[in-house]
Amino acid sequence: MHSEYKIKCLDCGDIITAIYDSREKRKIMNYVECSCGKLSVQPDYHSYNYDKKGKPKTISSVYQNLIEDYFIFDEELDKLYAEVKEVAESLGFEEYRRTEDIDGKEVCYHLELEKDNYFHRDLESLNISLKFSLRDCNGWSQEEIINTKKRIVCRLKEFKRFLETAKKDDSILSNADYLWNTSEFNVEGDRKQVKLYDYKFWF
Repeated sequence: MHSEYKIKCLDCGDIITAIYDSREKRKIMNYVECSCGKLSVQPDYHSYNYDKKGKPKTISSVYQNLIEDYFIFDEELDKLYAEVKEVAESLGFEEYRRTEDIDGKEVCYHLELEKDNYFHRDLESLNISLKFSLRDCNGWSQEEIINTKKRIVCRLKEFKRFLETAKKDDSILSNADYLWNTSEFNVEGDRKQVKLYDYKFWF
């Protein structure tokens, strides 16, 4: 994320520019001071902090998403995801992909495979999903890219193993008791009362 703020000091009238840029590898952005020294501003990607003795007034703010803010699947992840998606869709899962254009390139910031089962005239539902959030406005360090890829690979493989089991017995896709109590898969769940019950599980 690249953010620029023009801020007026209400004490001296000076207008200062504070810039945040995630390509700075998460270094703490330096404070910018006005000419009288009463206003000191430190930018962030969505706002800015200031010394409480100062009196700021935001004149303008500009935000720009950067390609570096997105985790982009490499060839290995693309192949593994395609394999998982094929099995998932054969079991009735749907893909939800949210993208945006960054400098003429379409990049994905949310990727999800999801299946809803409804019972008892829509009074009860069971939802199973695998979701990935692929945007971080702070950018990604090389270490974070490596660790994130490892986690995504593990989650995809675990989900694929579950789907392959479901192909042999698809009743587990609508069995909340099984999903709550199974130790065979690394699945988590949350339950809230909506009319009767909604059951939500994720990998």
